Amino acid sequence: MASDMRDAVTEIPWVQNVQVELLDHFSAELINRGVALRQDFRDAFPGETDDDLSALRQTFLGKAYQRRQELLIRHLLEKGCPPVWFTRASLRELLSLPLEPEGVALRNLYVFSWRRIRAGGAEESLAFTTVDGTALEPNEFPNYLRRVANVRRNAEFNGFICRGLLEARNSA
Repeated sequence: MASDMRDAVTEIPWVQNVQVELLDHFSAELINRGVALRQDFRDAFPGETDDDLSALRQTFLGKAYQRRQELLIRHLLEKGCPPVWFTRASLRELLSLPLEPEGVALRNLYVFSWRRIRAGGAEESLAFTTVDGTALEPNEFPNYLRRVANVRRNAEFNGFICRGLLEARNSA
């Protein structure tokens, strides 16, 4: 997550330098050093794993993609986009869609995740696909939306637990 924060802030055009510093974590020193040196997990935590955990990182990137996608889809559905639009819209069409500030914020978060999952993807590519790049099927759209909503709910629940643990630790 610290690396993702650094990468997201680095993409802001006027930002020249980024230093992410994790506080109040049992491995803060190792994580901060690893992020600053752009190390993968294996290098940042020598001896802790035989693998570089790239598959696990892809899983988490995929979950972020699905969570942000679901929030954007629900927002656009509320604004009148028909479900079939999501099965054929290109990234270019999504980027040119006129939106109010809330929609722009949701779109920006989603597009950031889209670009992480589809590194090198063209603006003519489908804007809404499964994590593995499969086009959404119109007749399966409601089921797909339920599945990605479950990913979001799970992430929110995990966040709730983490915030509770942090509060308990800070109040002790």
